[in-house]
Amino acid sequence: MGEWFESTALRRLLPHIQARHLSSQRFWDHMERLEREHILEIERTLVEHMVREFQLDLRAVVYDTTNFISYIDTANAAELPQRGASKAKGFDLKQVGLALLVASDFHVPLILDKGNNSESNQHKLSGSGYHFVGSLVPSHHPELLRVPKSHYQPLRAPEPGTRPAGPKRRSSDGLPELHFELDQEALHQLARERFGKTILFTDQHDWSNERILAA
Repeated sequence: MGEWFESTALRRLLPHIQARHLSSQRFWDHMERLEREHILEIERTLVEHMVREFQLDLRAVVYDTTNFISYIDTANAAELPQRGASKAKGFDLKQVGLALLVASDFHVPLILDKGNNSESNQHKLSGSGYHFVGSLVPSHHPELLRVPKSHYQPLRAPEPGTRPAGPKRRSSDGLPELHFELDQEALHQLARERFGKTILFTDQHDWSNERILAA
């Protein structure tokens, strides 16, 4: 934190603060002085100021969640760290969830990742007043994958930078090479039902396909 402070304009605006004081321990010591309502008020004030100062467009924002492991003792009474599905595979450790909401203007309806899909989350979202665009796990919806590509509607502009790719082979310089054969029938089935397909859902029915895909 101190190193980051030294690289910002805060060093000039707050000359009485020394970088060595900005340790993680000092951070946690001061966090104990803040109640939940204080943190929410700080967050609200900062967000409102950024929206006004940078004229952020909040008609579409992007939301995603992740988690990170901690080494907090099992007997610690803290309620925030919990055990659960860990992206870092630290299933024996308590972890903390992190949610991030950013405007599309600066990489800041509601965007749902497949990791957020659940019946309870969907009920909460449907009654929240927010609109959304999300994706589904393809293997959970085989009936949609079976819809032939001839029934798809082409977009007005192709996705930039995309092109068909073929197999490549490089010299192994005497090292063992891996040889394999493809099940052509299975490959054709994948091409018909899976390749190039992403299943999206949204309540933004007045949006064009292009705008939904861009979200």
